[in-house]
Order: sequence, then structure tokens, then C-alpha cells
Amino acid sequence: MNEPVSRDLDLLFQERLSRIPVPPRPTVRRRSPRRRIAAAVAAAALAAAAMGTGFAANAAAEAQGATCADLVTRFKLLTGAVHVVHEGSDATHEERTHEAINHCEVHGTTITVSQR
Repeated sequence: MNEPVSRDLDLLFQERLSRIPVPPRPTVRRRSPRRRIAAAVAAAALAAAAMGTGFAANAAAEAQGATCADLVTRFKLLTGAVHVVHEGSDATHEERTHEAINHCEVHGTTITVSQR
């Protein structure tokens, strides 16, 4: 019963759609090899700088005898924000300074790191 109306509506719809122009497809821009190489070089330089900073922080902690310090403390030792105040095997909790932020034990030696 609605088939003739449905066919007429389909024809009208198709006719109206055929009047609307189809927009052109966007063209895909290919990235130049120079940009890819530059991005790879920048990423490699950033990774090398991060690794170098990590190695420097480890070396700074080791030079001051705080090899058991955590990563944040190692970076603070590198920048000079903190320093090793006490190294000794007979240190008790009361003998440590009240501003100590980190202490650990390496081969029986207690190391305390404090704010400058």
C-alpha cells in the first residue's frame, strides 16, 4: 500500500541528492624524508641527554658515598640541593641531624643526606 509513495519519495530523494556536488577527497600529504630524519635525530639526542643526566646523577651519588640513595636524592646530590652529612658505622638515630631527609646503610656504614 505504501510502495508507490515510497518509490516516489526515493526518486525525489535521489534527484535532490544528484544536484549536490560531491566534495573532492582530501589529498594525503606525504612527509618528506628530511622531516623524518630530523625527528629521529632529535629523539636520539633527547634520549642521549636523558641517559647522560642519569649517569651523572649516579656518578655524583657514588662520589659522595651515597650509592644507596633513591633516584630523586641522586638528582638532588647532582644539583647540589643536598649533601652527605654523616658517614659512620656507630651513628645512632639521635645523633643524626633533625633536617636529615634520607639515610641508608651501605656495607654496615650509615649514610645521612641532609638539606644544604
